[in-house]
Amino acid sequence: MWRAIQWTLHTTEASPRPAATRPRRISKPSTSIKFACKIRARRVTGSSVRMAASGLVANYEAEAPAVSIAGASVQYVRSRPPQITAMSLEIHNEVVAVVGRNGAGKSTLLNAITGLTPLTTGSIRIFGHDPFARSSRRDAMRRVGYLPQEFGFVPSFTVQEFVEYGAWLKGVKRDRVASMVTAALEEVSLLHERHTKMGKLSGGMRRRAGIAHSVVHGPDLLILDEPTAGLDPEQRIRFRELIRLLAPGRAVVMSSHLVEDVQALAARIVVLEAGQIAFSGTVEELETFGELEGAGDSALEKGYIRVLGEAGQR
Repeated sequence: MWRAIQWTLHTTEASPRPAATRPRRISKPSTSIKFACKIRARRVTGSSVRMAASGLVANYEAEAPAVSIAGASVQYVRSRPPQITAMSLEIHNEVVAVVGRNGAGKSTLLNAITGLTPLTTGSIRIFGHDPFARSSRRDAMRRVGYLPQEFGFVPSFTVQEFVEYGAWLKGVKRDRVASMVTAALEEVSLLHERHTKMGKLSGGMRRRAGIAHSVVHGPDLLILDEPTAGLDPEQRIRFRELIRLLAPGRAVVMSSHLVEDVQALAARIVVLEAGQIAFSGTVEELETFGELEGAGDSALEKGYIRVLGEAGQR
């Protein structure tokens, strides 16, 4: 819940509205979230973001990489090793899976990309914008959709209200909220559950609602932290199908512990070990890296284990 509150404050604090235009606090959800006073919602700008028929597919133009990381390090406590060290990486219009052991730095990296975790050294750019600079943070964050592994929600909100709230946070124009919320719910196959309370949803449906909340504004970059964690095999298959549907036309960065998800979805794999990039390449390249007699049940697992083993010897 705290991570979701951090994200909400982070994406809205850069340019506070004048006092006369701030909405009043909403005491409780209604069947359709009402804005408490007459405001003109901020428009999602950027010539590269145009809504297709579904209202969700982002249209790329020639521009800076979706994510550009140069020499980035994060160290929470000086007396302990850094969580990520001198990391450099570029991500374009592709699905990138970030994998590694527990504590390897996966969540730290994703939180740094979203601007939630400040860097100790180095830089990160989102489509050329600095997510940590007050002057450019809004431009960077309005092009990002982020689904943390555990996200907060009001149990009494309906699914529709929850996604409407996401649209409001991202500054979708008021006259477009209804159509874009409907499009987002259709994309995740939750339109028939739009009046269901969030607290009544199953884990898989709740995760899909979180995706709708994250993509309702048509982001160019979608970041997913362990999106299939805790889902049963059938739910994971459906969720993978959803990611395939949402991936065209945008960059997707996801962390995962599950080889099946990585193999099914990712165009590129980034393996982290002790806060450093131990491997970056395609699924096929990681498979060929594995030893025939090495540990693991598949070529991808064998390659992954070999990468971790060699990184540990450095």
